[in-house]
Amino acid sequence: FCIGGGALYREALPRATTLHLTEIARAFPGDAYFPALDRSEWRETARERRTHTGPDGFEYAFATYERAAG
Repeated sequence: FCIGGGALYREALPRATTLHLTEIARAFPGDAYFPALDRSEWRETARERRTHTGPDGFEYAFATYERAAG
């Protein structure tokens, strides 16, 4: 497992075969972000959608991706 920051994500991504990502449908300020995925290299195998119910509610999902064959 690799839990960041940004430089570690970029270094580990080429070696990864499975990604377990939390995808948040809202922008937050920060100094480390997961790099954009080339969706042609990955296929989604699972997704669990959730809603944060606090005063600043937003949608998010736990998603799993497997590296596409090829």
